Amino acid sequence: MSSQLFNLKTILEESIEQDSFIKGVLSKKRIKNNEFNKVVFSLKTIKEKLHIQLVYHTDKQTIFKNYDTEQGREKIMDELENTFFQCNLFTKENDYQLLTSKKGKTKLIKSSPSLKNKETSKIHNRQKNDWIQNDELIKVLGLGNENGEIYPRASKKYKQINKYIEIMDGIFKNNPPNSNIRVLDVGCGKGYLTLALYNYLSKKYPIEMRGVDLMENVISWGNETAKKLNFDKLSFIHGDISSINDDNWDALIALHACDIATDLAIAKGIHSKAKYIMVAPCCQKQVRKSMTPPKKWNSILKHGIQLEKQAVLLTDAMRALILEYFGYKTKVFEFIESEHTPKNTMIVAEFCGQENHESLSTFNALKVEFGIEFHYLERLLKW
Repeated sequence: MSSQLFNLKTILEESIEQDSFIKGVLSKKRIKNNEFNKVVFSLKTIKEKLHIQLVYHTDKQTIFKNYDTEQGREKIMDELENTFFQCNLFTKENDYQLLTSKKGKTKLIKSSPSLKNKETSKIHNRQKNDWIQNDELIKVLGLGNENGEIYPRASKKYKQINKYIEIMDGIFKNNPPNSNIRVLDVGCGKGYLTLALYNYLSKKYPIEMRGVDLMENVISWGNETAKKLNFDKLSFIHGDISSINDDNWDALIALHACDIATDLAIAKGIHSKAKYIMVAPCCQKQVRKSMTPPKKWNSILKHGIQLEKQAVLLTDAMRALILEYFGYKTKVFEFIESEHTPKNTMIVAEFCGQENHESLSTFNALKVEFGIEFHYLERLLKW
């Protein structure tokens, strides 16, 4: 590897680490009959991990390939040494152009950033419908710098948090202005969504909020962060939902609580007579294990994957029916785009006070129709 190529590799590494990288382009192919005319590379967040995506362009198609950042950098250097003569690298601070002659001589040219005002406005700057509106929170969560500019690696996480707050705004919009709200967030994880929701709701309502999780290091970080941000009515405690003895909650949230943990959260909300219950279930296994469909369903449910998916649908449909029976108006919808996570269904319930006995009849009919011995939520509520 030539010294100039090594320098470019170093610049690429540092620009990614410092969140100044925008994109790069490989062009001027070394072999005329090579099918690829150019390769565009950029950063993508896939399953919460940063990747380098190489987009190969031919005359007829576009091919996408994703690598972790180390593999991606090596792949880019390999393409430069063997396939292309030129690389244009764009960062927030500078542009770089690596030129390679047919004799193998390389030249690295540095210039002022041509894409700073164009590309960074798309990638780094905040959206017009920013629901967070707190530069310090953006910085503390590691989503952006002190000016509120969003890092490329955090753009998807930022969009997810914004979408979450937008959904919550729609849920709480009918709440009387200046009314007190107590919110319990079960299985809050590191607390990104908890902190963001408190930041938003505390500007509209007198609020007390508590996050609960089993990971002690997460709880410590959450309390330190809340203190740093002066979120004086937000606290994080170590434990599960059974450790919460207080039943006086206006809203209960449980995102991606695994299997029956979602049922425990719903039961807690119902016992608290919470006005709002919001859950995003995952790993729905209990109904599947207690389910023996009649023979008439064999043609549809004879394969394990089909039976598993049907059990997931039934689990959440029956949860919604139980909530309706206990006087809640329910909605079931997609929480975030499935490209981020397949576990993206959200059940939202708002208490209206009118029991729906027809929902209970439908619940029992589904148990008979699909040979379900029991749903864990019905045992928790003991009607």
